[in-house]
Amino acid sequence: MRVTPAKWHVLITRDKVEEVTEGGIVLPHQAKNKEYAACQVGTIKALGSEAFKDKPNEAMLFPLGAKVIFTRYSGVAVDMSDPESDILINDTDILALVEEK
Repeated sequence: MRVTPAKWHVLITRDKVEEVTEGGIVLPHQAKNKEYAACQVGTIKALGSEAFKDKPNEAMLFPLGAKVIFTRYSGVAVDMSDPESDILINDTDILALVEEK
């Protein structure tokens, strides 16, 4: 299935919450939910034609493939069979760019 966002929407693939820590500890379901609820992190997969048009400086910050933090309860799940995968959100719901060291 191919999804093309309309207007100011952004298609994001959500990152999965790790089930095992770096030290090898398996996280219980409650701990994963707390970590997951703290923030949403994902990768920009597609941009609508109007996304960031009114904010040209932000358009340069958020290209395709950028890892971003966005608001927890924003958007609509694209694949209802797997609500943890892709989500359509407004460009204003993106809070920050994540840069790995």
